[in-house]
Amino acid sequence: MNLIKLMIRSEFRLNYRRIILGLIFNIIGTALLYAAFIPCLGKILPRIDSLELGQFIFPAIIGLLNAMLALGLTSSSIQRYFKDNRGDYQRLAGTGITQIYSGFLVNNGLIIFIHLIVSTLSLAAFTGYIPGFGTLLLFWAFGLLSLVFFIQIGILIGLDSDQRDHFYWIFLVILPVFLMSGMIVPSHFHEGLTRFILSGLPSTALIEGGRNILMHQPFNILYVFYLLVLNVFVFIGVLYFFKGKMNR
Repeated sequence: MNLIKLMIRSEFRLNYRRIILGLIFNIIGTALLYAAFIPCLGKILPRIDSLELGQFIFPAIIGLLNAMLALGLTSSSIQRYFKDNRGDYQRLAGTGITQIYSGFLVNNGLIIFIHLIVSTLSLAAFTGYIPGFGTLLLFWAFGLLSLVFFIQIGILIGLDSDQRDHFYWIFLVILPVFLMSGMIVPSHFHEGLTRFILSGLPSTALIEGGRNILMHQPFNILYVFYLLVLNVFVFIGVLYFFKGKMNR
């Protein structure tokens, strides 16, 4: 617990420039995704599942933006840690590797949760679509559960010291997968093996589960169990590689 407090205090020092810059980029990114999906796609796409396009695409924009932030910010912080490991939390003698890994998880989870709230409120202002407070709380809780998976994948990506590989994974693999994960066309519109594969993606769970919450549609509780189990398995797997990196 002391380790996590030190990591959070170190990350959230009042560096006003970094804080303001992060919030500005969050709002700019939200605005650009809004402009790309709603005004532009709205000219060629019909209403989907009897929903207004703005409401339909709302959780997709939030999910994509925050998943990319989770991957990018986490991989960057992990790489910095191994490049210059003189941070405050290194001063705790005898700290276990599992504690350090958990500290990164909690620390980055708090950062992404703040971004999740800011991007949601920004998009609500842009679209004029404002869900109820209780609905937003459920959406944020489910979103954070989903984004923990991408934070851990960000840790795994950050273990690679070559930043070019980070770019390949995030923008050439994960981003295209997101675009197929119910962002534009719901997964149930597909057939056969494609539908099975897409419906099993964590990104699909994030987008379509969040959409069900915001749109007050029937929510599949299996999304929650699936993400919980997935996060546990990913935690064990990424921790193994994290320990290997620490021991070298």
